[in-house]
Amino acid sequence: MLPNKGMESDGRLRRPQLVPRAFGRRRQLRKMGSDAVAYIFDDAAYRERVLPALRRFVQTGGADGWLDHLLRRLAGSVWEFDFPRIRGLGFSFDDVCDYLGTDFSFAASGVDQWSYRWEPRACPSATCPARELCPLHRSRQPPAAADFNFLLEACVVDQCLGLGQFLGRTVSPLWYSDTLVAAGFSLEHPVFDCLRKLEYRGFVVGYQFANSDGIHGWLTAGETEAFHAHLRGLDLPRFESSFAAMEGFRRDGGYEAPPQYSFEQLSLAFLRTVAGMATAAGRGLLWGNDVSTYWKDEQTAEPLAAADPARKAGPCS
Repeated sequence: MLPNKGMESDGRLRRPQLVPRAFGRRRQLRKMGSDAVAYIFDDAAYRERVLPALRRFVQTGGADGWLDHLLRRLAGSVWEFDFPRIRGLGFSFDDVCDYLGTDFSFAASGVDQWSYRWEPRACPSATCPARELCPLHRSRQPPAAADFNFLLEACVVDQCLGLGQFLGRTVSPLWYSDTLVAAGFSLEHPVFDCLRKLEYRGFVVGYQFANSDGIHGWLTAGETEAFHAHLRGLDLPRFESSFAAMEGFRRDGGYEAPPQYSFEQLSLAFLRTVAGMATAAGRGLLWGNDVSTYWKDEQTAEPLAAADPARKAGPCS
C-alpha cells in the first residue's frame, strides 16, 4: 500500500506518530503515520565505510573503530544485545548475493507497492548457498531481518546523514507524479527514474516493519546533481537555498504554501532545494520516513540535561 497522498505534520521527526487532516494549503494533525524527510546523504561514506563494515560484521563478527563504538552506544540506549542473529554468520554477501546490488539496493522490476510484511520483500532464492544463514532470505524469521535493517539504518544515521527537511506526512517520492506530469514531464522522463530510486532502493534493506518507516531510497551524488537539474526550471515556490528559509513556511504547527501553490508544490520545492544543497556539497540525497534518530538525539541531549536540569532527554512533545 502506497502512503496516502497529501498528509503531513508539524515537522517533528520523532514519535508519537501523527496523521493530519488537510485544510486548503495547510495541514492539521491527528494520530498515526510518519514524517517524510529529505536528507543530505554522504554516499561516499556509505560505500567506503558503512558497507564494508556491515559485510565484515555479518561474515566474521568483527567490529572495531566507529562500528564498535556505535554498537556500544546502541546497547546502552535501545538494544540490550549485540545483534547475535546477524553477527558472524560465516558467509560473504559479495560472494553469494544476486538479489540486491552491492550497496544493498533493491532494483527489481514490477514493484508497485510497499509491504509491511517481510515475506514479499525477502529474497526468494532457492539456490543461494547462504539461504539458511542470510538474514534477508525468506527461510529466516523476520527478527533477523529487523536486526539487520535497524543496524544499517543506525550506521547510516551515524556516518552518512546530514541535515534534513520535512516533506510531508506519510508521503513517498512518487507522490509528486501528478505535479510533474502536469508540468509537462512524460512518465518516461529520467526524473521518474530518480523518484523510483528514492522510493524503492531501500525496499529490502532500509525500509522497516511498521507504517512507512525507514530508509525508502537514496541517490548518489551524481544522480542527485542530475535530479536537481531536472527540477531546476519548474514553477515552484522560490526562496533562498537554506534550511532556515524552508522553516520560514512554518505557521502555527504546520507548513503553509504561498497562495498560488499547493502544499505538494511547496514540498517538491523543498526536495529540489535539498537536492541543490547536496549537489553544491558533492553529496547525495536520501528519503526517509521516521528514520530512527532518537537514540542518537537522546545521547546528544544527556550532557545538556546534566548541565541544565530543565532540559531532559527524550521524545519531542
